[in-house]
Amino acid sequence: SRIWWVLLVIPYGLFSARGYFKVPDTKVARAFCILMDVLVNKPFFRNHLLLMFFSIVGLFNTVHFSVMLLDVFNIVPIMGEILKSITVPGIKLLSVVYLFIMTIYIYAAFGLAAFEGDFDYAKDDDQEDNYGCHSTMACFWLIAY
Repeated sequence: SRIWWVLLVIPYGLFSARGYFKVPDTKVARAFCILMDVLVNKPFFRNHLLLMFFSIVGLFNTVHFSVMLLDVFNIVPIMGEILKSITVPGIKLLSVVYLFIMTIYIYAAFGLAAFEGDFDYAKDDDQEDNYGCHSTMACFWLIAY
């Protein structure tokens, strides 16, 4: 539930608030607009702030140093072109992913209806409850895995 706030609600709210302030008239609004404009429109500054953040956090937990490897997109220009080959046709790629997910779900629904007893795995003769899928979503996750 928190992931939706972080990925969708908070960024949308910040961008909407920035769109509301055409001409900021208070110090707080002016500071907010300057901060948003710098972080959104100045990728060099934003990326270096993120690198500094992850280098400081990495001192406490070393797993965060691995995120700094993404700086290769700024260092090597061809990597930026490769990233654009994914982001430019993003809607079409998401449509293909949606089609794959729906295909797996339909396959799981028909598989559950026809072969529910055969979807058991880790069978043990001593146990009554065998692992397997006995709902469409459980079969979906089993097949997707």
